Order: sequence, then structure tokens, then C-alpha cells
Amino acid sequence: MLVVGATHTDAEWPTDGMAGWVCGKSSSERRAVFVQYAVAALRATLLSDQAAAVTLSKAKDDTRVKVLNQGDWKIRPGEHPLNK
Repeated sequence: MLVVGATHTDAEWPTDGMAGWVCGKSSSERRAVFVQYAVAALRATLLSDQAAAVTLSKAKDDTRVKVLNQGDWKIRPGEHPLNK
């Protein structure tokens, strides 16, 4: 799963100014998306939480993320999954 428009620092919390300078500023909105789906993935996998599984199954309809198919993660130089 890819958070649309995310920078490396959006998945970090807390992060620091140097990371933001090098990798791009983080956003509380994108960070919330990371948290939502990371927690759902952990709860669905580790606790067999059905509500979390439903959250993950609805990700394909969430415009804030792109659900990657098997093979999409093989990014070649100069490519990005959102540009496919």
C-alpha cells in the first residue's frame, strides 16, 4: 500500500527537521493515513480483528492510498507506482 503524496518522513513519528529537509516535510494528514492502515494491518494479522480486516478491504476505494498488486513493489529506476 502506498500513501499518495507521502514522503519518507510521513511514516516517522516523531521525525526531525533534518529528515524533513532531506526527504520532504511530513504532513499530519498523511501520517494519520499511515497510522490507520498500519494499525489495521497489525490488528487484523495479530489479533484476527475483523473490523481491522474490513478497514483493509476498503483501502482499494480510499483515494488517499494506492493498493499495490504483487509485482508493483518492483520499482525500477525512474519509475514510481503512481505513474503506472
